[in-house]
Amino acid sequence: MVTGGVVLPASMASAAPVATHVATALPNGGGAGGDGGKGGTGGLVGGAGGAGGSGGGSVLGTGGKGGNGGTGGDGFLVGGAGGGGGGGGEGRIGGAGGNGGDGGFGVLQGGNAGGGGGGGDGFLKGGKGGNGGNGGFSFFNGGNGGKAGDGGLGGLIGGAGGNGGAGGGSLF
Repeated sequence: MVTGGVVLPASMASAAPVATHVATALPNGGGAGGDGGKGGTGGLVGGAGGAGGSGGGSVLGTGGKGGNGGTGGDGFLVGGAGGGGGGGGEGRIGGAGGNGGDGGFGVLQGGNAGGGGGGGDGFLKGGKGGNGGNGGFSFFNGGNGGKAGDGGLGGLIGGAGGNGGAGGGSLF
């Protein structure tokens, strides 16, 4: 075989060996969504918790988990609401939804909890929905529990729905 004026035997002209297992060592899922921040404490009303970020999608792997919602801040009169959970990412298997944040404490009214994020859709299996947060405690009226996230659509198996959050307790 002649290459650029250099004569090589045919046995030396074969292709160099290539590693075939490199890709299998790498993770093949979408990134997880970030958690929402906690709401600030307020003299009258607590700040609401931030919502969780959505999980990243993956073409061949599992979708990323949605971030959890932040807890509502405490308030002298009314507690802040919890943030909602982020949705799971789509993938061959859908990512799980994030959980809702808990409501903050309030003397007159506890903060309502955030709802869970929906599970991501999956080509094979849908992701599980996130759980709802728990309502905030209060001396008079506890906050409502958060709604559960729905399970994701699955080509073969649908995702399970999340669990609803408990209502907040009350002293009176």
